[in-house]
Amino acid sequence: MGPWASFRLHLGLSALVVLLVAVGLGGCARWAQPRPYAVKGTQDPSATYQVVQEVVTNFNYQVTRRDDAARTLELRTHTDESTDKVTTITIKVDDGGSVTLVPAGFLVREDGTIHKRVDTELSKLEAAISERLGGGPAPPASASATTPGSAPPPTMGGALAKGGTPGSTPEAWVEPAADTARWGTGNFTCLPVHIPTSDIGLIALKLSNGEIANVVLSLAYDASLCRSPAACGQAEGCPALGIGDTQQVQALAQLVGSQKVSPKATLIYKGQAAVLIDLSRHGSIAQGMGQ
Repeated sequence: MGPWASFRLHLGLSALVVLLVAVGLGGCARWAQPRPYAVKGTQDPSATYQVVQEVVTNFNYQVTRRDDAARTLELRTHTDESTDKVTTITIKVDDGGSVTLVPAGFLVREDGTIHKRVDTELSKLEAAISERLGGGPAPPASASATTPGSAPPPTMGGALAKGGTPGSTPEAWVEPAADTARWGTGNFTCLPVHIPTSDIGLIALKLSNGEIANVVLSLAYDASLCRSPAACGQAEGCPALGIGDTQQVQALAQLVGSQKVSPKATLIYKGQAAVLIDLSRHGSIAQGMGQ
């Protein structure tokens, strides 16, 4: 079993444990308290609406309703698009150029709570719009994403990989796992920043062509991963980045291998560039390029 197959198996088992606990608690863990999903206006509303449409296209959303005069789009969520249950996201650009995202439908309860998968999807879309609008204020974290005493968001240039300089975006590094029986052999992509695992919905992978990669991202903190102190420099530890969804990973590997996009990509966290990543050295993508 390869390292990323082992990584996915480990994360899958962890997810199963979480699911079983949630069922034991009556399923409450699957629902999140609502928050405003919004991006503060930074430019002309018409230009902002154009950016929103580009992001929607990049994320392969089905637009179920549009009103260009009111600068409003209604989207079918990816979360339940393969079922007959419908959940939607309405995106509106107001006259000041600000963007609001409002969920509705099957996975939104009458008390306003929403399914955590919808919350994650909204957060990713919100972060992508914020990033494309040129670094407007980062969207607020969801109520379930931060707790007192949790680590603050990474600062650009605060924790640097080898060769970094103050003020620059740090670069990821690769290293093998210490516990090969658990993680398998091969190199893992390590991030020189601390990102809470609860903020997984606030990260995205931006390709060299400006598009947001349609892949599933995961983070793993473990003493046998990303343990190089010279590269990490984070008291809370540094995570290994997982890039999943076999079909999408293979498609991304083909893009990189054919040089249609540069292997240099950027991990976006809360709408800001957090880490530079060499996709050609990432385990699952490098493996896909070699097939």
